[in-house]
Amino acid sequence: MNQQAFSQFLSESPALQAELQAVAQDNTQFSVVTDAAMMVVLYPVVRFVVTELGLPWLHEVKRYSELQRQRFHRWIDSKYDEAGFDVDKAEKVGEKLLQQLEKTQDARLRQDYERLAMLLKEDE
Repeated sequence: MNQQAFSQFLSESPALQAELQAVAQDNTQFSVVTDAAMMVVLYPVVRFVVTELGLPWLHEVKRYSELQRQRFHRWIDSKYDEAGFDVDKAEKVGEKLLQQLEKTQDARLRQDYERLAMLLKEDE
């Protein structure tokens, strides 16, 4: 799945798109979330969190472990620093996404995240 396919997927899942836009808009750097900003900034974070850390309701543990959070922060430091983004702001977006995933109870939204994870993993 590339950024264009990600955008298409989100357009087919309004609830997921709204949740991810809310995650991005909590950060002042991404206060106006356009499709382009979503692709450049949010797509890599979503891809890493969903495929590398997984979805919390699919694991026995209710919360992401500290080890997973550290792994996420190391990835942000390497990925976003070299791309010239503000690492701290990207980390805030990622942390918000992790928190949202931990709170997600809606069955349809969970299915959308699971389908997204499957599509992202198919390309690896």
